[in-house]
Amino acid sequence: MKIIFMLTFLLGVISIQAKNILYSDPNIQWLGRWNENKGVGKWSGWGGSQVVFVVHGTSTVVVNADVIDPDGSNFCILSVVVDNSPMNSDVYYFTELSEIFTGKRSVTITLPDTTSHSIIMHAEGFNQALFSGIQKTTIKSFDIDSTGTIETWRQGIKRLQTVGDSWMAAECDYPRLMDRTKWVLYPVATGGLKASDMDKQYNFNYSGLLATDPAMDVIIVSFGVNDFNSGVTNSDFEKSLQSVVDQIQMNQPNSPVFLIQAPKNIVTGKDFGKYGINMQNIAKRHQMVYYISTSSLETSIGWQPDGSHLDEASKKIIADFIDSAISQYQLPAKSK
Repeated sequence: MKIIFMLTFLLGVISIQAKNILYSDPNIQWLGRWNENKGVGKWSGWGGSQVVFVVHGTSTVVVNADVIDPDGSNFCILSVVVDNSPMNSDVYYFTELSEIFTGKRSVTITLPDTTSHSIIMHAEGFNQALFSGIQKTTIKSFDIDSTGTIETWRQGIKRLQTVGDSWMAAECDYPRLMDRTKWVLYPVATGGLKASDMDKQYNFNYSGLLATDPAMDVIIVSFGVNDFNSGVTNSDFEKSLQSVVDQIQMNQPNSPVFLIQAPKNIVTGKDFGKYGINMQNIAKRHQMVYYISTSSLETSIGWQPDGSHLDEASKKIIADFIDSAISQYQLPAKSK
């Protein structure tokens, strides 16, 4: 009886052991500009880059990473969205705000049940520290229940590059709510950026390494919030965004580019949309560059308490609006 009990106990222990899934598993998609430490893991200099997959039969997902955080005034975090909910993403801390750390860390994501769930993750930190490679989260593997599986998240085949600030990155990201049966995203975005910052960074995976993006079907670009909050003049904004568009068209000569105005916050009076005229000017000077005004949304959208980010329902409103606006253009068909 004792032997039978011990055998049963050991089988029970085995049954609840985690299954380790390496970062290189072919069912995991790395969307955007990721850099590979061969045989170790992947990291990104862009906070908007996504790692996506579907899990089934597991109650948790543990994310294992090598973390470098030399900045005692910031943190390394993982933003996670389950089932592409319009709710703000959940934030998991690899390091705390005042912590300086180098080593291995894990965070545990608890799922609502063990049915199928799509997962979207962003590894974030301070924007310039990420881009310079000083602050780095290298995702190595994922642990799931022994009964679980990781599968590919089936999305659309049209590549959509999203170029922008926190509105296109991490927990504030609205492009993820666009039609994912049509689009597979390729984010080039980080929170806190102005158009002038993107002008310096667009051509790079991270500081010093030139990017080699695949061909895109469509590119959307949006700035204005950080520019307004930093007091950037219209003329300086137009100069910076013009340079960004030139770089995009040099790298993606066959892809239509849509410049998306940030809507005015009519509650606070902050006119993030003041740069729409500059976007319009740039579009007039270029072929295959189009301007999308969001001024018609100003009375129907709401804001988070900081006054600079859309509330959860409004992210879906603007995502649907942009999907509809793009569909009105005759986009060139391109093969993959």
